[in-house]
Amino acid sequence: MKKNSGPKTNGAEEIRAQLPRLAAATGAPPPGEGRSLPSIAINQTIGPLAREVAQCLRSAPLFRRREELVTVDEATGEVLPMTADRWAGWHPQFFAFHVGDGEKRRTADLSPVQVRRLLASDILRAHVRELSAVNLLRLPVWRGEGSARPIDLLPEGYDDATKTFTVPLIDYALDWMLEDAHAWLDATFGIFPFYESGELFERRSFAAHVCAMLGVFTGNLLPRGATRPMIVVNGNQSGVGKSLLVRSQLAPVHEQIEEDSKAKDEGVLRNTLESATLAGAPYLFLDDSANLHSHDLNKFVTSPVHVPRRVRRPNVTQVFATGNYLIVTPDLERRSLIVDLFYSGNAADREMEEPLTNSDVYSDAHRSKACAALWAILRHWRDEGMPICAEARKQSFEEYAKINGSALVAAGFVNPFARRECKMGGDEAGCALEAAVCRLAADLNLTGGLTTDDFLTNLREWNTLDVVLPFDCKDERKALGHKLRKLRGRVFTDTKGRRFEFGKRDGSAGAFYVIHFLDATRA
Repeated sequence: MKKNSGPKTNGAEEIRAQLPRLAAATGAPPPGEGRSLPSIAINQTIGPLAREVAQCLRSAPLFRRREELVTVDEATGEVLPMTADRWAGWHPQFFAFHVGDGEKRRTADLSPVQVRRLLASDILRAHVRELSAVNLLRLPVWRGEGSARPIDLLPEGYDDATKTFTVPLIDYALDWMLEDAHAWLDATFGIFPFYESGELFERRSFAAHVCAMLGVFTGNLLPRGATRPMIVVNGNQSGVGKSLLVRSQLAPVHEQIEEDSKAKDEGVLRNTLESATLAGAPYLFLDDSANLHSHDLNKFVTSPVHVPRRVRRPNVTQVFATGNYLIVTPDLERRSLIVDLFYSGNAADREMEEPLTNSDVYSDAHRSKACAALWAILRHWRDEGMPICAEARKQSFEEYAKINGSALVAAGFVNPFARRECKMGGDEAGCALEAAVCRLAADLNLTGGLTTDDFLTNLREWNTLDVVLPFDCKDERKALGHKLRKLRGRVFTDTKGRRFEFGKRDGSAGAFYVIHFLDATRA
């Protein structure tokens, strides 16, 4: 539903309205008795010239975004850099330049060199409003100060408090009740095979999906420096709706999204992350990933600040990823909010009466209803006094979990940050090796140790060696030793209930791992 707000005042009209005040400040009569745009004399030094230009552009859609000057189209939200070539055709909307006085006064323009000096002037940049983001719909923000500050929606146009510009290309209902939101979410997403059993609103994966939607919608509520968890949609086969769910999480706020980023290898991924940081991209979609094991990705998700190519940038990019049977290591799970999808049949043969399509997700009607539902959930939480759910927490992403998790729990969803039931695509190799450590330790007395060969022999006997090591492993002993060394110093409980430290660091060497029992009385 396209917005139709009727006539509105543009920047030039606002400037005309301010002419009398500008004239009073400068001691000069308003040009054309206030009916014309102001005119600035060229024959002055760059400092006074930049100051007068800045005064004339006080209400113009010219902004400072990081190091560059940009304009915002007040009808479409398009952001364009202000260049010397654009300047000559753009500024006459708001003011003119002139040379001479009285009868000899005539309109003139700056030379290309003067324009470049003007646009690079610190005085002009200091007086131009800062732009942190452009929104294509009204989004929620905090108002006021203190713990009791309320949540409200951004107004149309520029908001000084948040330094954002809002061009509401779609309207959405602001009066939906919680029941309306529940009904729409159920009708829209109930067809997806979320992993857990039971009613839809009792499934953690469904709550995690709605939390991802809400997290995009509430981005302005996070304080500066807060980090956002990676959103991972993990499926058991192609066709279960992984990519469609991510699109539905992002589209309400961002319209059609870019999804051609692939985690091909560590080098390509590093370049992709750096490019997203430098561009200030609000999201990065790694679609159909085969593996999310990456030191660079782990660091990117949890770091509040990045320094790509020696340029310091705040972390504003949230990562979204999909894949089938993704290996969810403990590191990945700690950094992610995971939606699990599992369909027992052949997903390609599924027949649905009203399937959700990409066209649906990107349509104005769908986006409008999605925003109405998200605002209803958030407004319900606000009107209830914004109670904090103590269980809705996630290490490194505390603010994100507190706001979005608490709002969802208050709205009748299960905690999206609860422990996952699904082990699909989990770290099977790591779990199998740790189980072997505990099983072999149970055969020892209060002293002793294990060798790499002990593990190889027993893993073969238990038919689990191929789970711990890849099938094409050329040197099994070396590969297994590498995995075992990573467990040194870890505390486990063996199958008899005895706690022990594996491979005690001051007593193990090479391929020998001391088992040090911590509670001798339970032997």
